[in-house]
Amino acid sequence: MHTLVYAEEYQQVEDAIAREKQIKGWRRSKKDALVEAANPTWADLLDAGVSKGPSLRSG
Repeated sequence: MHTLVYAEEYQQVEDAIAREKQIKGWRRSKKDALVEAANPTWADLLDAGVSKGPSLRSG
């Protein structure tokens, strides 16, 4: 089971890919701090109905 606890929205796919690569290079503690700032309870954003459209990923 997967939980969505953080998301960012971009108009250009290139910007989203660049941001994803940036975050992937971070240490776990920095990633956790990013989530904590935006979603302190680590709530599942998909369960909360925050999703704004269909996912492009299967699963």
